Amino acid sequence: MLFLRNARLVDESGVRNGGLLIEGETIVAIVPDGERADADVVVDCRGRYVLPGGIDVHVHANHPGNTGREDFASLTAAAAAGGVTCVVDMPIDTVPPPVDGASLAAKLRAIETESRIDFALWGGYIGGSCEDMAELDRGGVAGFKTFMVDSGDDIFPPVSHDALRRAMAVAADMGKPILVHAEDQGLASAGEGECRRYGRNGLADFLVARSDVVENLAVADALRLAGETGCRVHICHASTPAAVRRGAAARRRGVNSTAETYMHYLMFSADDMRGQPNLLKCLPPLRATSSVEGLWTALMAGDIDIIASDHSPCEPWEKAEDKDIWTAWGGINGVQATLPLLYSEGVAKRGLPLDKFTNLTAANPARLAGLYPRKGTLQVGSDADIVMIDPDEEWRWTRDNWFSKQSLSPYIGMSGRGAVAMTMVRGIVVYDGREVLSIPGLGRFYAIV
Repeated sequence: MLFLRNARLVDESGVRNGGLLIEGETIVAIVPDGERADADVVVDCRGRYVLPGGIDVHVHANHPGNTGREDFASLTAAAAAGGVTCVVDMPIDTVPPPVDGASLAAKLRAIETESRIDFALWGGYIGGSCEDMAELDRGGVAGFKTFMVDSGDDIFPPVSHDALRRAMAVAADMGKPILVHAEDQGLASAGEGECRRYGRNGLADFLVARSDVVENLAVADALRLAGETGCRVHICHASTPAAVRRGAAARRRGVNSTAETYMHYLMFSADDMRGQPNLLKCLPPLRATSSVEGLWTALMAGDIDIIASDHSPCEPWEKAEDKDIWTAWGGINGVQATLPLLYSEGVAKRGLPLDKFTNLTAANPARLAGLYPRKGTLQVGSDADIVMIDPDEEWRWTRDNWFSKQSLSPYIGMSGRGAVAMTMVRGIVVYDGREVLSIPGLGRFYAIV
């Protein structure tokens, strides 16, 4: 038995003083403040916050196929250091991408002994048959990721409106979500094509070609199709307040929709790309400063459901300064940054309530991925997945304490308040505030069936 005492316990139900009694992999009791518990090991949390471990539902491990960028062992080391106890990996950037039963099995064979924390998987939908989706469903994927725009990967093409409608109808019958990268293919390809035809390779050209309108039009289409089919649709990459407002309005009309954003949309604007456009290139791109503030307003109002990372590292040459804006890698390395940065910027600076913080990082992601209440909450019977945050401890990221395989990240050099003091997966300490302690293979695949 393990007893975490003298803690400030936080989950989606609120904040309370007390302790957690853990037996093996499971929380077996919530102990009222001041009461003792019979345990072999007692840890005094000294008033630190004890929360359900973060669940990052949007990461790109690149494993198998592109592990020079990142592999599952290095990804999950970085996640553990950032207070994340479970990741849900995206199908793109994997060779082959898991778009049917055979490719899903190949993915699992490659990674099942590599993960340092628990994980689940999204399947990919690229316009194939309904049987492909059925095979993925039987294989335990949490849902299906699809692109409404060119993904940049020839083996993961965008889907048409008709194909997306069919997929949504099938997914609705399965009770699993469709996740969409929502940018309009016609507008995006026309804008980029026009620019490249005339040799316009500047930052301003890129931002115009992938403007707010490109995203907002696709979000509206995805929400409409979800309403028609009854599918649960999840909007990835919500970078504009308008996209978030559309989703919130659709929910009020009865559409089963959720939306996620990332810390890079909450921390950086298009102005920050001047002088370092490739480092901060992502898709959809960073927006105006007013949009950054608009996203914070939406988050505080409860209109954003999930904060994830869209962790998408690359090798340095893929973002080299001599690459033009069209060919540079479009992704941000940030799984380690999400929880500490949201705590520092959201809770400490803006007064984000801790129960909302936990909803954004644990409970809502667990619900989306079909993991709740086994994960994402502090309940009797839940997995003992814990992140301990010291609200008074300052952190600063350097290349020496950045655990991703790649250290090319806009977060290197940043500092804040509210450090991860410990991360625990199913009762096992995987990060002690300084070092990642878990070994590859500790993580367990959670099949959603």
